[in-house]
Amino acid sequence: MNKRTTAIVAILTLGYSYLFAGGILTNTNQSAHFIRMVARDASTQIDAAYTNPAGLVKLEDGFHFSFTNQSAFQTRTITSTFAPFAGFGGNATKEFKGKASAPIIPSIQAAYKKGKWVLSGNLAVTGGGGKATFNDGLPSFEGLLATIPFLLNSSIPTTQYSVDAYMTGSSFIYGAQLGGSYAINDMFSAYAGFRLNIVNNGYEGYLKNFKINPRHPLLNPNGDMIPAESFLNTIGQTALAGAVADKEIDNKQSGWGVNPILGLNFNHKGLNIGVKYEFKTALDVESKTVDGKDGG
Repeated sequence: MNKRTTAIVAILTLGYSYLFAGGILTNTNQSAHFIRMVARDASTQIDAAYTNPAGLVKLEDGFHFSFTNQSAFQTRTITSTFAPFAGFGGNATKEFKGKASAPIIPSIQAAYKKGKWVLSGNLAVTGGGGKATFNDGLPSFEGLLATIPFLLNSSIPTTQYSVDAYMTGSSFIYGAQLGGSYAINDMFSAYAGFRLNIVNNGYEGYLKNFKINPRHPLLNPNGDMIPAESFLNTIGQTALAGAVADKEIDNKQSGWGVNPILGLNFNHKGLNIGVKYEFKTALDVESKTVDGKDGG
C-alpha cells in the first residue's frame, strides 16, 4: 500500500497499532489443564503435545487424543482526558468502551506412541484469537477532530463538534504443529517438529458526519451544527476540509509462516524437567484494502 502522510491516516494507524500491536503474541492456554494449573511446561500428559512434546514418551503405548474449547468475553474501557473533548458532550474526560468476544477457542492434541517413538500433533489458535468492537471509536481517532473547533475559534467562534466513529478488528493465527519424540534412555528424551502458522486478520472502521457549530455572520449566523467539510471548503480551509472528510477503512490480512520447534525432557525419580524452544516465526502477510476504504 502507498504510504500516506496526512494527519487523519496517522490517527487511524495509531488506533490500529494500539489494538493489535507487535507480532505473534503466543497463546499458552491450550488445554483445560492450563486453566487448573498454569505451569504445564513439564507436562507428561496429552497436553504435552503443545507444552512439552519431548515428555510424551512417558505416555503408554497407543493413541491419545484431547479436544478442548475455551470462551473469552471482556469489556475494555479506555478513559482518556483531553481538553478539546469537551466540545462533544461537555466533558474533557471520555470513556471508550470496547466489547471483546471469543466464544470458540478450540485446541486439539493428538499423539501416537509405540516403543521409544511418539508422533504428535496440535491444532489450535496459537496467536490472537478474538474480536474487539469499539462502537464509539477510539480516543486516538477522535483526538484530531476535537481540535478543529479550537483551531477555528480564534477567527470564527466555534465551540462544539460531533462525529460518528466506529472500530472493529479481529486477529487470528491458527497453528498446526507436527513432530516426533524419541526416548534416548530412561531419563532423557528429545523432540523435533514444526508449526505452520496461518494468519487471518481483519479491520473495519470509519469517521463520518463530522459537524461543528461555527458562528459565521453569513454562512451560519445562529451557530447551528453544520457539516464541517462543506463549511471549511467554503471559507477556503481546504486542507482542514480534507482532514475532516468521511474516512473509512476495510482491510483484510492473510499469510503464513513456519517455525521449527525443539524439545528436551529429563525424568528421574519423580523429578521431571521439560524444555521447549520455538524459533522465531517469519510471517509472509498480504494486506488487501477495499478501494476507497484505506482510511485516507
